[in-house]
Amino acid sequence: MMFKAPLSMNRLAMRLDNTKIYEIRFRVPLWMKEDLQSYCESHDVPVSHVLRQEIRRILLNSQEPVK
Repeated sequence: MMFKAPLSMNRLAMRLDNTKIYEIRFRVPLWMKEDLQSYCESHDVPVSHVLRQEIRRILLNSQEPVK
């Protein structure tokens, strides 16, 4: 099952601009686990890809600078 390994991750390395790589720490809430799993299985994408897209969307749309 492609869901188990990525959920054990609590960090992702992401490049949000052209120069810096950020380490993002996160937790996947239990209530999201099943929805995330079914989405990834039905779209045949890795969990880490979906998490990176969502984190990037949230950070780039926020008004606060990324620290």
